[in-house]
Amino acid sequence: MDSTWKDLFAVSFCLMLVDTGANVTLVRTDLAQKLKGNFIYTAPNISLKTATGEKAVIHGKLDAAIECGSRKFQHRIYVADITDPCILGLDFL
Repeated sequence: MDSTWKDLFAVSFCLMLVDTGANVTLVRTDLAQKLKGNFIYTAPNISLKTATGEKAVIHGKLDAAIECGSRKFQHRIYVADITDPCILGLDFL
């Protein structure tokens, strides 16, 4: 599946890894920091467990638009220290 993620202000986009093992949709922290607005900070002690068993800190949430073909969906994406630029998780699928 060739899905593209774009923020509401069309500042940036990235190809998303579709991961049926991921419970939530994620964007890498450095990409989220380039965006203006829509960022919701979370408590500093929230983390997730990656597929390799490591912990990744969740920095916040971001309301964004996900485009797939000609369709556009509003969705909340979690901002975390991950390796891939964007991961499309089960919460969207």
